[in-house]
Amino acid sequence: MTYNEKVELAKDPNTPKEVLKKLSKDEDWYIISCVASNQSTPLETLIILSKDEDLDIRESVAKNPNTPIDVLTTLSKNKNWYVRKCVALNSNTPIDILTTLSKDTDFDVRFGIAGNPNTPINILQELSKDKNWYVRMFVAGNPNTPIEILQELSKNEDWVIRTHVAKNPNTPKEALITLSKDKFEDVNKIALKRLEELNSPKNKIESTESKISNNKTTLDSLLKEKGYDRDSGIGKELVTLYNDTQDKLKIELEELKTQVVDIAINDFNSL
Repeated sequence: MTYNEKVELAKDPNTPKEVLKKLSKDEDWYIISCVASNQSTPLETLIILSKDEDLDIRESVAKNPNTPIDVLTTLSKNKNWYVRKCVALNSNTPIDILTTLSKDTDFDVRFGIAGNPNTPINILQELSKDKNWYVRMFVAGNPNTPIEILQELSKNEDWVIRTHVAKNPNTPKEALITLSKDKFEDVNKIALKRLEELNSPKNKIESTESKISNNKTTLDSLLKEKGYDRDSGIGKELVTLYNDTQDKLKIELEELKTQVVDIAINDFNSL
């Protein structure tokens, strides 16, 4: 078997476990590292590789989302900052370890926590005030960072952080409007593009459809929650309000779809 064939097998998630076990004992560090990164690698092999003398191999184990939690816990205490950062970025790392690593003295580890989508909101809140701008930048780019934190970061003195806020899908329209007037072109261009996307008929259709499909509250459950009978005075008002809201959403959706068709026709006629 050639070297390249071994590498491909070591990387391939469809490679049989027995083959991966065999490759994990190869003489070449890179092949072993690829095995350590492979999500199909048996857990017992990952445990063995987590203790390897080679730093790159330990890093690959720390990155693997299938690495057992007890192994990640051990690696989170590794003296090498890069190994700890890999644990910080791992989607399988438990919250207690994320919390501990959020206080790491090395900012590279903290920005790993700031970028992890599983990091709790209270930790993101703390890291949004981190003394290192790079850490704050990763909080600004985290897809799970809540609106309140993004609004605060949109006022940050560092334009790179404001750029990441403008890119974040959670950033509210009000903050984007402010960022669209930013003195830095990189910031205002991204904010303007996001506003254009938000205001597009297609986006509004998706938003309205989402509102309709995500509305899990039934009329009867709403009345029960409020303690009102359907035939009571207030109950009848709630029934009317509920039905009107649903009708308005459906009408809004049809109007938006019509707008999209009109735009498409105008674009076609202008060719």
